[in-house]
Amino acid sequence: MHIEGFAGAYVPPGEYQASVSIGDAEATAQLTLLPDRRLVATQAEFTEVQDCIRELTSLMNELLDGIAAVRKTRGQIEALLADHPDAETLQEAGTNAVERLTTWERQVLQVDFETYEDEDSLPPRLVKQVRHLLDVIDDAGPPVAAGALERLADLQAEWAALGLTAATSDSSISVSSASGGEGFAWATASIRRRGGGTLV
Repeated sequence: MHIEGFAGAYVPPGEYQASVSIGDAEATAQLTLLPDRRLVATQAEFTEVQDCIRELTSLMNELLDGIAAVRKTRGQIEALLADHPDAETLQEAGTNAVERLTTWERQVLQVDFETYEDEDSLPPRLVKQVRHLLDVIDDAGPPVAAGALERLADLQAEWAALGLTAATSDSSISVSSASGGEGFAWATASIRRRGGGTLV
């Protein structure tokens, strides 16, 4: 998983194998991770925590992959516009596409941070909210609170809605329609949303 440079979640109690290698030398040891004695939880409750963490990790990765794809597509479009400043139809379509992709990005990620104080004054976007819920569930341990489960469902629904309405296929420039048949080279990244289908 890749979560904005932060460490991953805790692992549940169970049997594990740890390996260390230096050059050609390697050592392996079997480990038994015991549950925290301060916790009173069933195996099913431990499993529920891990299921939530997996769902949030998957959602986070989809968000970050989507942001990367949007930025790649936007960069390609901006480069195309810079190469053909006199192509009016292309400029109009490209500018519109860039605006739509930027709007989508701003709904997913807070991009206006300039100082550490901004983190307190500017509203967090979807990426930050998902990361926060992952930390809350991970730190609290079993059982998962009902409010956390409701919030997870809310975030998944918000991501699905963004996937359906924010960055649609017409955010990309079609060579045949926008270039007027002049044969401009173009490329676009594919952004997959939860539940299938593509955004761009």
